[in-house]
Amino acid sequence: MNADERDYTEKQMREDFERNLPARLDRMIRVPIGSIGPLHHFATPILECRRMFIAGHFYGCISLVQAVAEAVARFLLSKNPHLTVPDPNEYATVVNTLQRDRANPVITPATFAAFGRIRGPRKGKEDRNVYHHLDEDIELDPVKLEARAEQCLLALHEIESDVFGFTINDGKIVLKKEKYWDVDPATNMVRVMVRCEVI
Repeated sequence: MNADERDYTEKQMREDFERNLPARLDRMIRVPIGSIGPLHHFATPILECRRMFIAGHFYGCISLVQAVAEAVARFLLSKNPHLTVPDPNEYATVVNTLQRDRANPVITPATFAAFGRIRGPRKGKEDRNVYHHLDEDIELDPVKLEARAEQCLLALHEIESDVFGFTINDGKIVLKKEKYWDVDPATNMVRVMVRCEVI
């Protein structure tokens, strides 16, 4: 690419950004994000889900939210070794197992429902495979795609707020469910990802 082509491409990118900025801003305002999250392997992908939604990359957002939800479900299973499943990669079985003991469930009914919304009913079946394998009956309507991506992202936020919830007391983080955070027992310190709104 020569200098003229580069300048032309930059101009086109700037114009595209300016044209899409109002919609991007609207999407950014609509989807909340926790200010702090545990520094687990799915921490950065959670941010990427939100960034894809804001940028209007709805297929990617839906697929990645579904993958993150599966990772979080497996993580919760691993942190509760008293629970066993034949195949930890079988999402529905894992999520059902996490709430099976109604007297002492690992996840709340609201979190269970949020996991279900992410997996999503579509024509009587979950739509996870439709998006991950790009089945030919995948949604093509951009308005419906945006709504589905937002639904997935809001459900993921609900899960994250419950499982990795915290409060601040006298400038200190008080973890709602400490076993899901990597707390150093010697220092009582925890590694976190601090999130900001800059995209």
